[in-house]
Amino acid sequence: MFDPTAFFTQYQALKGVKPETWDKLSQTWPARMAQSAWNAATLPGDVWNGKVDPLSEEGIGRATDLAGLTMSSTLASPRGSIGVGPVLPKKANPMAVEPPTPMTMTPPQGIRAYHGSPHDFDKFDISKIGTGEGAQAYGHGLYFAESPNVAQQYRDQLAGDFFKTPSGALFDPTTLQHMNTRATLTRTKDLEAAIKRGMDILPNAPAATKGMLESDLAILRELKNQGGLTQAPGRMYEVNINARPDQFLDWDKPLSQQNKNVQGAFEKFVSSPQGEALAKEFHSYKPNAKLTDLPEWQDPYGGTLYRNAFGGWLNSNKALQEAGIPGIRYLDQGSRGQGNGTFNYVVFNDALIDILKKYGIAGMAAAPVIAGAVNQQEPVANY
Repeated sequence: MFDPTAFFTQYQALKGVKPETWDKLSQTWPARMAQSAWNAATLPGDVWNGKVDPLSEEGIGRATDLAGLTMSSTLASPRGSIGVGPVLPKKANPMAVEPPTPMTMTPPQGIRAYHGSPHDFDKFDISKIGTGEGAQAYGHGLYFAESPNVAQQYRDQLAGDFFKTPSGALFDPTTLQHMNTRATLTRTKDLEAAIKRGMDILPNAPAATKGMLESDLAILRELKNQGGLTQAPGRMYEVNINARPDQFLDWDKPLSQQNKNVQGAFEKFVSSPQGEALAKEFHSYKPNAKLTDLPEWQDPYGGTLYRNAFGGWLNSNKALQEAGIPGIRYLDQGSRGQGNGTFNYVVFNDALIDILKKYGIAGMAAAPVIAGAVNQQEPVANY
């Protein structure tokens, strides 16, 4: 095949033409046209042999030359010829795959946290607090842990009090009415043992409790007929709390280290009728004294503020929410001794919680509630 470059080199050697003369000749329109034509004509072979990527800048440019050779009119002059032919701008190639424009990613807002529960549900519901399990030691609200290990510990602890039926429903032994059947099932985790215990005491049971035993035995026998009980596995929920850590009342910090909303809420409380009444309890001998005149109320800790200053659990939640405080945070058990680490959160408003992931046994779906079973859509109070 014809190679213009090789031809010019050989011809130069044969004729003894000066190198600078050949350099000038190679820049003329005919020479450039010949080179473009050669590049266009050899493109298919180079693509076939893997020498050229057809989507690269070189490949697309040579394809344009090849197309130009087959056209009639002035556009038939190959790309790169002097004064004629379509010369595509380097970045205007319509077939080029441009890399995506880098975007400034906004970091996700909120707090990533975890919740462990024996229940399966799709939405947290703060109105259900008090109907489920879990201590409310750090306030009335929905509890979450920054550490997944903490949430898992609570899940395992709480799920241990529940059973799962073959249909997938949860059974809560505390729904049994008679203390003997209830205690036996809870302690032994043995359905047969609970039935036997009920049968043993039924003949001599007083009239006031005989009906309870009969009801419990009917439930336990039905559970046995359905295939028995197994230990509930529980579930883990990964959530986003749509708030910032510095917005929360910190249980373990004094007032002077709380955020401005907490400080403002306390100032409002001190001058309120409730604050004045509390001051009188401490200052019966000083009718006009303020609560903050007492040393222990000059820089109280978050827990004291929540329990005492704002009027108890529910009233505290209302006062804090009105002040723009979404809840409480406190160091978890593994961090409290060190004074820093991971926190647990108590959230007052369920609308701030988005469930991101739910972990459990694969394929286990919510099932209808049987007699004595706990509604699986019932959110729980703790972790």
